[in-house]
Amino acid sequence: MTNKEILKKEIGTRVKEIRENRMHMNKHDFAKLIGMQNQYLGTVESGKRGLTVEKVVEICNKTNVSADYLLRGINYSIEDLSKKILSKYDEEDINKSFEIMKDLVSLIK
Repeated sequence: MTNKEILKKEIGTRVKEIRENRMHMNKHDFAKLIGMQNQYLGTVESGKRGLTVEKVVEICNKTNVSADYLLRGINYSIEDLSKKILSKYDEEDINKSFEIMKDLVSLIK
């Protein structure tokens, strides 16, 4: 199997995972959501066909999934990144930061 074939298979698996586990949709409804023919979605999910850049963008926009996850399997959720960043600080520092942000917001208003 070539690298291109492997990549199409991996992306297809992630598209199916997004459709089933995150969106809880059948193929027909998901295909309609992203503006794709049902049969073509089946060939993408099976790894036989690839996605255009436009369809990658459409899937990401409609499912709130990052292109990094869809294309490379790397998940950068805001929740995970926030936890990682905040883990460097103790609760007192975090509370002080929130107070500063509140003050800044009131200045902007």
